[in-house]
Amino acid sequence: MITRSLHHDYIHDYMKENLPRFQQSSAEIQSQAAIDFAESCVADPKSLPFETKMKWVGGYAMQSPLVRRNVISRTQKTERWEKEIQNVPVQIIQGEVDNHSVTDKMIPIARKYFLKLELHILKGCGHAPCFERAEETNRLMLEFVQRHSDHIQD
Repeated sequence: MITRSLHHDYIHDYMKENLPRFQQSSAEIQSQAAIDFAESCVADPKSLPFETKMKWVGGYAMQSPLVRRNVISRTQKTERWEKEIQNVPVQIIQGEVDNHSVTDKMIPIARKYFLKLELHILKGCGHAPCFERAEETNRLMLEFVQRHSDHIQD
């Protein structure tokens, strides 16, 4: 998510449809919503190991309903960020089949704000490239940091 205020421009229909369930306080609804959310993070939910799924479900379930609602509904002031991010090197590693963001809608928004954008779209990958394609993601991140470490100020 680039910013909360911009997310509505590229949010996936899956997330639009399920946001109300993810914000419910009912334990009955949340038990299934947590599983659905975890599974929505990968391109192929059947490939998600049970142990990993339960860790992600636990992370979701540990948030109180109030925290989940605030994560989704909070407002952010982005004026300063929009100005200062323009000349900072930014890397986005995005799954092509992300159920949280529509990649084709996100790209022009990212290019508008990140003038020094390095974009990698991973085919067949969902919302969690760091999990689904960990080695490739780590390699891309390391190469990015090595290229731009001189940009970091003390």
